[in-house]
Amino acid sequence: MDEGTASLGACLDCGAELHGRYCSACGQRGGPRDLRLLHVLEEMVHDLSHFDGRLLRTLRLMLLRPGQVTAEYLAGRRTRHVPPFRLYVFISFVLFLLLGFAPARKGAPAAHGPAAVRVAEDVPVDADIRVEGIPHAEQLRKGVLWAKEDPRAFREALLHWTSRAMFVLLPTFAALLFLAFFRSRRYFVEHVIFSLHVHAFAFSVFILQRLLDLVPWEPAGSAGSWLILALPVHLGLAMKRVYGGPAWKIVLKGALISAAYLILVLVVLFGALLWVLDHGGH
Repeated sequence: MDEGTASLGACLDCGAELHGRYCSACGQRGGPRDLRLLHVLEEMVHDLSHFDGRLLRTLRLMLLRPGQVTAEYLAGRRTRHVPPFRLYVFISFVLFLLLGFAPARKGAPAAHGPAAVRVAEDVPVDADIRVEGIPHAEQLRKGVLWAKEDPRAFREALLHWTSRAMFVLLPTFAALLFLAFFRSRRYFVEHVIFSLHVHAFAFSVFILQRLLDLVPWEPAGSAGSWLILALPVHLGLAMKRVYGGPAWKIVLKGALISAAYLILVLVVLFGALLWVLDHGGH
């Protein structure tokens, strides 16, 4: 056996022979079982810096070249970017963390954060809340009172179920893409990958909106409200890059997909609200 293929010992995880820094069978990093604090900290810094590098590269490409991250992933160039699902989970975690714990700037326009909480906070505690004649009137009345009496608990419950509802909406958006681009003969998973990246971008915009909302300067919050316009622009450019086709078809399909998805989002979020009121309220 020549020097280039000499064994470097056995993998501590699967027992396969090592011929490089990482095990070719399971992917675990080779090396002695060193659990000294300095070595553990060294590995932690290495892993975090590697993730940060890929994350920044992925975010930069996702923001500046819509659809390029998806196109590269589908083309097989994957190691340079954060995997789609991991990217979505990380960004959604940051978003819901900000929405749940970061206090809004005093006097900021009510453009961000859970709408039900914002409405409830404007209702006096002793107000006579009348919601007769609309579906689920009693549940909504109790919800407004709950949000007014304990807004933090209501916000946490609502955000908890909203984040879960997104896992239903993600494949739903992919299904709309599948129908709109049926002739592209792409696998459904490819549409799911595109959906993950689109939602990751949207959540990144919402994070930026939230951060601007926290700036103690009125124009910052107003500027954040305009960022919502980036969503349809990004979607159209990403669809053009990934799926191709005439611009007018992309615009038409993007508008139809967005309209249908918006309706589904409202239905699912309203369902999540009713679930919170039924199972977490007073």
